Amino acid sequence: MVSKDSFQQWRDEKFENLQHQTNAKLKVVIVGGGPVGGAAAVVFRKKGYVVDIYERYDPNKADQNSSRSINLVLTRRGLRIAEELGYR
Repeated sequence: MVSKDSFQQWRDEKFENLQHQTNAKLKVVIVGGGPVGGAAAVVFRKKGYVVDIYERYDPNKADQNSSRSINLVLTRRGLRIAEELGYR
């Protein structure tokens, strides 16, 4: 069984080598600008990727009387993502 750390190191080396070989920045496209899409964008951007986010909801065209609410619960997974984003 491969440990998580060794897999992440292997993955990072592969992507770094690929980026140097192509002489271009790797691009990531994220569909959905909610909490997970936003967190993923931050993680990829910190790793040097060019990030595009596509979201169908346009807050500029929303009815003023309607509102969107996203309920968030901080579980272990949520806390781990927050730590990776630099929050402690």
